[in-house]
Amino acid sequence: MTQRENNSYLRTEALGGIVLLVAAVTGFVLSNSPYQNYYENLINFPLRFTFMDLNYTKPVIFWINDGLVAIFFFLIGLEIKSMLYSTQQSVRSQLALPCSAAIAGAIVPALIYSIFNLDNPTNMRGWAIPTAMDTAFILGVLAFFGRRISGSLKMFIMSLAIIDDILAVLVIAIFYAEELSNQAIVGSASMMGILVLVNQAGVTRGAVYIFFGIMLWLFVLGSGVHTSVAGILLAATIPMHREHHTKDLMSSMKKALHPWVAFGILPLFAFANTDVPLDDLTLSAIFSDLSLGIILGLFIGKQLGIFGITYTMVKFGRYELPSHTSWMQMYGVSVLCGIGFTMSLFIGLLAFESGGPQYDHLIKASVFIGSLLSAACGYFILHYVCRKN
Repeated sequence: MTQRENNSYLRTEALGGIVLLVAAVTGFVLSNSPYQNYYENLINFPLRFTFMDLNYTKPVIFWINDGLVAIFFFLIGLEIKSMLYSTQQSVRSQLALPCSAAIAGAIVPALIYSIFNLDNPTNMRGWAIPTAMDTAFILGVLAFFGRRISGSLKMFIMSLAIIDDILAVLVIAIFYAEELSNQAIVGSASMMGILVLVNQAGVTRGAVYIFFGIMLWLFVLGSGVHTSVAGILLAATIPMHREHHTKDLMSSMKKALHPWVAFGILPLFAFANTDVPLDDLTLSAIFSDLSLGIILGLFIGKQLGIFGITYTMVKFGRYELPSHTSWMQMYGVSVLCGIGFTMSLFIGLLAFESGGPQYDHLIKASVFIGSLLSAACGYFILHYVCRKN
């Protein structure tokens, strides 16, 4: 990415974070208002999808969580591929710090969650909920500080977030697959084989990849593996920077999809999944092992993991903080990384898919509380530091 492209990406993510917040608040308010029935009827309204001889009739929330979210993961896959490609052309040690921070920022929250829930096998399905972070929300908060937060620190967060996304994808694919269908898996593998052949043949028409990508999504949908994996697999086959080709399909897809994901798909996901009726929540539920594992995992675990490993590597290794960044700014950003929101909600919905409304509402409330604590404390730390400087 050029500096201009980086600035455009950061601007879109920051504005998208604000839209995401508005959508989440709207969904939460509607689910606790006299219009609750209209809200529930809207997200559960049946929609039909027809492709060739296949017909699916599912509620709106299904098409958001299993359809549009696959596009979000496709964009994540493109970002991951772009980062891996750039890594081959740059100094790999530049990624060592954000990579280590992302891994520690996933391990420590998972350990904190496990401490609270180790004796409950059902609850342990949610160990990965506090490991994720929401880049759009984090950059949305940082947007309030403008140039007082250095571009290098924002790029550090982007690198950390992409690695965090890689970990999330691996966790979803490995730990949250349902009962597998061998026929559908064979069909998925066949589609991947075709996409790889198309890539090797030098095809650069996006329509070809989209067609076989839809076929791949349909097979993955019936395989027992979540459709988010289809988005990642499709992204892996998109060509980039081919010699003798002036058009870079991957870059053009990223540029076209990013605003749609930031201002459309993620806000829709937030709007449809913030139905947390306050009447169903009690203090005993909020202070349950499941809830405390999520809240403290996000709020305490993320900052301990990210800041702890960063401090250790800089103080005792050959690594440096991002330029024009103080230790207090790094700590404030580490606290902000506890904003899990969309990714944490997504993993929670997968982990307790058959748990019913009791688990559903408690997980959403816990993710909100942990994310809100992280956002508020991170903002005030950075506000104090920036004002002091």
